[in-house]
Amino acid sequence: MTELPIHLHRELELQEGDLIKVSLSNSAKVYLMTPQNYQLFLEWEPFEAFGGDYEHSPVKFQAPYAGTWHLAVQQLNEALSLTIEVEVITKPTKNSPTKSPKQKTPAKVQKGSSLVEWDLSNPNHCVLVVNKARKFLTRAEMNAFIHQIVRGKNPLAQKKLVYAWLQKERSDILVEAEIESYLSPILAEMIRLIRERLSIPGKG
Repeated sequence: MTELPIHLHRELELQEGDLIKVSLSNSAKVYLMTPQNYQLFLEWEPFEAFGGDYEHSPVKFQAPYAGTWHLAVQQLNEALSLTIEVEVITKPTKNSPTKSPKQKTPAKVQKGSSLVEWDLSNPNHCVLVVNKARKFLTRAEMNAFIHQIVRGKNPLAQKKLVYAWLQKERSDILVEAEIESYLSPILAEMIRLIRERLSIPGKG
């Protein structure tokens, strides 16, 4: 029987907009994921999650929608003990004068947060913003990027096709966004945003 990944685990019932604050005693991998992806994580299969490697705490996430979420924390240095403290800050109601915490970053990687945005408003080119860096794509490049997503029969296939295309045509974007494989959460977010904008199937 395959051993499960060594990790600390919390199951959380969250409402949309709830803020999760994780305090760490040492550096760690911190992931917030859906039940389906947590099962993949337990089975050592590729999974999707908000999170990554963190050297400093607290680590903060904001629940994108209501439901059951799983928080998994793995130590980076096995020689050090790791303890965590999890705090859930409920999103204020409309009658509350307190503003809810805002966090646009859906994923983090080794060197900090990665904010992904697309600007498709210009008829001549498109703009991808990652880590506040702006990358311009021609309309032909954007159409080719979208074509890879449409070709993919499932989310994993879409990521592989897009990653291969970027390697060949726009490796500068991979370098700028620190995308090292098709399993990168940043690449997943880039694809997710385009899928939502254009209503392309492929949840996950």
